[in-house]
Amino acid sequence: MENQTLKKSVLFVLLITVLVSGISQGLLMPVISIIFEQQGISPTISGLHSAAFYIGILIASPFMEMFIRKFGFKNVILIGLTITIVSNLLFLVFESIFIWFLLRLLIGIGANMCALASQTWITSTVGQKSRGVIISIYGLCFGLGFAIGPYATSLIEYNENLPFLLLACLSMTIFTIVLFLENRHSISYEEQVNFRLLDFFNRFKLVLNYAWVALLFPFTYGVLESVINVNLPTQVLRSNLDLNLIAVLVSVFALGSIIFQIPLGIMSDRYGRRKILAISTAIGTFSFGVGVIFFHNIILLISMLCIAGMFVGSIYSLGIAYMIDLIPKQLIPMGTVLSGIVFSFGSILGPIIGGGLLETIPHFNVLWIFIVLLLILSIVLAKGIQKEL
Repeated sequence: MENQTLKKSVLFVLLITVLVSGISQGLLMPVISIIFEQQGISPTISGLHSAAFYIGILIASPFMEMFIRKFGFKNVILIGLTITIVSNLLFLVFESIFIWFLLRLLIGIGANMCALASQTWITSTVGQKSRGVIISIYGLCFGLGFAIGPYATSLIEYNENLPFLLLACLSMTIFTIVLFLENRHSISYEEQVNFRLLDFFNRFKLVLNYAWVALLFPFTYGVLESVINVNLPTQVLRSNLDLNLIAVLVSVFALGSIIFQIPLGIMSDRYGRRKILAISTAIGTFSFGVGVIFFHNIILLISMLCIAGMFVGSIYSLGIAYMIDLIPKQLIPMGTVLSGIVFSFGSILGPIIGGGLLETIPHFNVLWIFIVLLLILSIVLAKGIQKEL
């Protein structure tokens, strides 16, 4: 009974950690985008600058599997939180765009350490029957934080430093809570001995061979999330729409994902991940299409982003659950790392492509990026389902 209580308490702390991570990401990116837009910095530069966060994730990702096995989940989370706290506080000291780039890169490293350690801790301890639900709850917590975060963008009207102070304080709180957890490692000694017989790149190839389709979803979600955070605020400002609409659009998408995270997780456990992902991407494509056509109809735009969030906002967590279904247990840490890498690539490419298209194509709508990506995913999944039949 004590072990069961311990597991529940650990899960609760990890979910709170993910919640704060969502708040951090949901707040930091739009805040810096708004500051840059007000300073007259071009969308392309803003998009390139936002890539620093995801470059940090990419830098950390190849080493994460080794760090988790060597130091354990708890210690990796604590190191990541320390990096995040210090970096947020340094935003108050420096105003240089280059130094802010470095600070965003460091926050990316710290956030990746927290996210991958928490995610691997959860995925390596839950069974397949409840995997979809648990990972959906994980995604729900991130989505809830992601929805809450943008509402704090209004703090910059009082003082530009307030959002960074808030994020530092939240991270300090989580750091204190995590200190009380018992440290754990990703795999047992016997599994670790066998696991080391494979080198890093062989494990990398194995995961790709088993689950390349599943990895398309973290990539797509990376593009989607970063474009919504970085390019959509710029488009709203350039369309002469209300500044407060930025927080509403970002948060309703996240709200939609919160509403449907657990139901989609339950349905994926029951009917299969591939079928649920195919339906979700098809509905997401339609919703973004309607959003493009009626972009200046605020009520309809908000409604379509909420519906898109309900179905597409879960593709990251469902994609990871799908990947874990496809790979052997000893490859789960590498699969989690690889998910982070492809997510980062998507997150880096998204704002750069979105910013470039906004600057070069008159009246371009960034929602077209989502339509094209989701349509490709729908076709790939539909072909896979036909083969199964």
